Amino acid sequence: MVYYFSDINDGAVKPEPPTHFEQFFARYPLFQYDPSAPVSAQYQAMCPKYGFLGRTNSGEAKSEQELEADAARARFRLAMVRTFNDLFGTDVNDLKNWQSFCTVLEISPVPTKLRACRAAVRDVHVNLVDLVDWGIAKAEIHKFERLDELAAYTKKTGKFFPQSEAEAGGMLRFLLRRIA
Repeated sequence: MVYYFSDINDGAVKPEPPTHFEQFFARYPLFQYDPSAPVSAQYQAMCPKYGFLGRTNSGEAKSEQELEADAARARFRLAMVRTFNDLFGTDVNDLKNWQSFCTVLEISPVPTKLRACRAAVRDVHVNLVDLVDWGIAKAEIHKFERLDELAAYTKKTGKFFPQSEAEAGGMLRFLLRRIA
Protein backbone atom coordinates (compact mmCIF):
# COMPACT_ATOMS: atom_id res chain seq x y z
CA MET A 1 0.00 0.00 0.00
CA VAL A 2 1.27 3.48 -0.88
CA TYR A 3 1.01 6.30 1.64
CA TYR A 4 0.98 10.02 1.00
CA PHE A 5 1.44 12.89 3.38
CA SER A 6 -0.75 15.58 1.86
CA ASP A 7 -3.81 14.38 3.77
CA ILE A 8 -2.81 14.04 7.40
CA ASN A 9 -5.60 14.12 9.96
CA ASP A 10 -4.77 14.20 13.66
CA GLY A 11 -1.25 12.97 12.94
CA ALA A 12 -2.44 9.82 11.17
CA VAL A 13 -1.24 9.09 7.66
CA LYS A 14 -4.04 7.93 5.40
CA PRO A 15 -3.36 5.28 2.78
CA GLU A 16 -3.67 6.27 -0.86
CA PRO A 17 -6.99 5.08 -2.30
CA PRO A 18 -6.77 1.90 -4.39
CA THR A 19 -6.22 2.29 -8.11
CA HIS A 20 -8.83 1.20 -10.63
CA PHE A 21 -6.85 -1.98 -11.28
CA GLU A 22 -6.34 -2.71 -7.58
CA GLN A 23 -10.12 -2.49 -7.21
CA PHE A 24 -10.63 -4.73 -10.24
CA PHE A 25 -8.16 -7.45 -9.23
CA ALA A 26 -9.38 -7.38 -5.60
CA ARG A 27 -12.55 -9.07 -6.90
CA TYR A 28 -10.43 -12.07 -7.92
CA PRO A 29 -8.48 -13.19 -4.83
CA LEU A 30 -7.18 -16.39 -6.46
CA PHE A 31 -4.94 -14.16 -8.56
CA GLN A 32 -2.02 -12.27 -7.02
CA TYR A 33 -2.04 -8.79 -8.58
CA ASP A 34 1.34 -7.08 -9.01
CA PRO A 35 0.82 -3.29 -9.30
CA SER A 36 4.27 -2.89 -10.89
CA ALA A 37 3.60 -5.28 -13.80
CA PRO A 38 1.70 -4.63 -17.04
CA VAL A 39 -2.02 -5.08 -16.43
CA SER A 40 -2.74 -6.52 -19.85
CA ALA A 41 -0.50 -9.54 -19.18
CA GLN A 42 -1.91 -9.91 -15.67
CA TYR A 43 -5.48 -9.99 -16.95
CA GLN A 44 -4.50 -12.69 -19.45
CA ALA A 45 -2.85 -14.67 -16.64
CA MET A 46 -5.85 -14.25 -14.33
CA CYS A 47 -8.51 -15.45 -16.77
CA PRO A 48 -7.60 -19.18 -16.79
CA LYS A 49 -7.61 -19.24 -12.96
CA TYR A 50 -11.31 -18.41 -13.11
CA GLY A 51 -12.13 -20.41 -16.23
CA PHE A 52 -12.50 -17.30 -18.40
CA LEU A 53 -11.46 -18.85 -21.68
CA GLY A 54 -12.35 -16.26 -24.27
CA ARG A 55 -15.50 -15.49 -26.16
CA THR A 56 -17.92 -18.03 -27.53
CA ASN A 57 -19.98 -17.51 -30.65
CA SER A 58 -22.17 -20.59 -30.46
CA GLY A 59 -25.43 -18.65 -30.37
CA GLU A 60 -26.57 -20.74 -27.40
CA ALA A 61 -27.45 -19.29 -24.04
CA LYS A 62 -24.35 -18.40 -22.06
CA SER A 63 -23.38 -20.39 -19.01
CA GLU A 64 -22.99 -18.71 -15.64
CA GLN A 65 -19.21 -18.87 -16.07
CA GLU A 66 -19.41 -17.23 -19.51
CA LEU A 67 -21.59 -14.48 -18.07
CA GLU A 68 -19.05 -13.92 -15.28
CA ALA A 69 -16.24 -13.84 -17.87
CA ASP A 70 -18.18 -11.17 -19.80
CA ALA A 71 -18.70 -9.17 -16.60
CA ALA A 72 -15.00 -9.45 -15.73
CA ARG A 73 -14.05 -8.29 -19.22
CA ALA A 74 -16.41 -5.30 -18.91
CA ARG A 75 -14.99 -4.37 -15.49
CA PHE A 76 -11.42 -4.68 -16.80
CA ARG A 77 -12.26 -2.48 -19.79
CA LEU A 78 -13.76 0.15 -17.47
CA ALA A 79 -10.62 0.09 -15.28
CA MET A 80 -8.55 0.49 -18.45
CA VAL A 81 -10.55 3.54 -19.59
CA ARG A 82 -10.55 5.18 -16.16
CA THR A 83 -6.81 4.63 -15.80
CA PHE A 84 -6.17 6.08 -19.26
CA ASN A 85 -8.23 9.14 -18.32
CA ASP A 86 -6.28 9.52 -15.06
CA LEU A 87 -2.93 9.19 -16.83
CA PHE A 88 -3.52 11.35 -19.88
CA GLY A 89 -6.51 13.56 -19.11
CA THR A 90 -9.94 13.84 -20.66
CA ASP A 91 -10.06 17.40 -22.00
CA VAL A 92 -9.32 17.28 -25.72
CA ASN A 93 -8.90 21.08 -25.72
CA ASP A 94 -6.28 21.23 -22.94
CA LEU A 95 -2.88 22.10 -24.42
CA LYS A 96 -1.05 20.76 -21.35
CA ASN A 97 -2.68 17.32 -21.83
CA TRP A 98 -1.47 17.25 -25.42
CA GLN A 99 2.02 18.48 -24.57
CA SER A 100 2.35 15.84 -21.85
CA PHE A 101 1.18 13.22 -24.31
CA CYS A 102 3.73 14.42 -26.88
CA THR A 103 6.44 14.05 -24.24
CA VAL A 104 5.35 10.48 -23.47
CA LEU A 105 5.47 9.68 -27.19
CA GLU A 106 8.93 11.29 -27.43
CA ILE A 107 7.76 13.85 -29.97
CA SER A 108 10.46 16.50 -30.10
CA PRO A 109 10.28 19.38 -30.06
CA VAL A 110 6.98 19.42 -28.23
CA PRO A 111 4.62 21.72 -30.15
CA THR A 112 3.45 24.91 -28.46
CA LYS A 113 0.04 25.08 -30.15
CA LEU A 114 -2.95 22.77 -29.67
CA ARG A 115 -3.47 22.11 -33.38
CA ALA A 116 0.22 21.26 -33.86
CA CYS A 117 0.14 18.86 -30.90
CA ARG A 118 -2.87 17.06 -32.33
CA ALA A 119 -1.25 16.79 -35.76
CA ALA A 120 1.99 15.44 -34.27
CA VAL A 121 0.14 12.83 -32.21
CA ARG A 122 -2.08 11.86 -35.14
CA ASP A 123 1.07 10.89 -37.09
CA VAL A 124 2.20 8.44 -34.38
CA HIS A 125 0.45 5.09 -34.14
CA VAL A 126 0.62 3.45 -30.70
CA ASN A 127 -1.35 0.78 -28.93
CA LEU A 128 -3.44 2.38 -26.18
CA VAL A 129 -3.19 -0.69 -23.94
CA ASP A 130 0.60 -0.30 -24.14
CA LEU A 131 0.17 3.32 -23.04
CA VAL A 132 -1.76 2.25 -19.95
CA ASP A 133 0.86 -0.43 -19.24
CA TRP A 134 3.55 2.25 -19.63
CA GLY A 135 1.73 4.47 -17.14
CA ILE A 136 1.54 1.68 -14.58
CA ALA A 137 4.65 -0.43 -15.14
CA LYS A 138 6.78 1.69 -17.49
CA ALA A 139 6.31 -1.02 -20.12
CA GLU A 140 7.64 -0.34 -23.60
CA ILE A 141 5.52 1.74 -25.97
CA HIS A 142 5.73 0.37 -29.49
CA LYS A 143 5.43 3.12 -32.12
CA PHE A 144 4.35 2.32 -35.65
CA GLU A 145 4.70 4.35 -38.82
CA ARG A 146 1.47 3.09 -40.34
CA LEU A 147 -1.96 2.14 -39.07
CA ASP A 148 -1.78 -1.30 -40.71
CA GLU A 149 1.38 -2.07 -38.68
CA LEU A 150 -0.44 -1.05 -35.49
CA ALA A 151 -3.42 -3.19 -36.54
CA ALA A 152 -1.19 -6.25 -37.09
CA TYR A 153 0.48 -5.75 -33.68
CA THR A 154 -2.87 -5.26 -31.94
CA LYS A 155 -4.31 -8.43 -33.46
CA LYS A 156 -1.17 -10.43 -32.69
CA THR A 157 -1.04 -9.34 -29.04
CA GLY A 158 -4.80 -9.15 -28.45
CA LYS A 159 -4.36 -5.69 -26.90
CA PHE A 160 -7.62 -4.12 -28.01
CA PHE A 161 -8.76 -0.98 -26.23
CA PRO A 162 -12.48 -0.51 -25.49
CA GLN A 163 -14.07 1.36 -28.41
CA SER A 164 -17.45 2.23 -26.93
CA GLU A 165 -16.91 2.92 -23.25
CA ALA A 166 -19.21 5.66 -21.97
CA GLU A 167 -16.55 7.03 -19.62
CA ALA A 168 -13.98 7.56 -22.37
CA GLY A 169 -12.75 11.13 -22.25
CA GLY A 170 -12.17 13.35 -25.26
CA MET A 171 -8.45 12.56 -25.39
CA LEU A 172 -9.16 8.85 -25.56
CA ARG A 173 -11.88 9.26 -28.19
CA PHE A 174 -9.48 11.31 -30.34
CA LEU A 175 -6.79 8.63 -30.13
CA LEU A 176 -8.92 5.55 -30.79
CA ARG A 177 -8.39 3.97 -34.19
CA ARG A 178 -10.64 1.40 -35.80
CA ILE A 179 -8.68 -1.82 -36.21
CA ALA A 180 -10.22 -3.90 -38.99
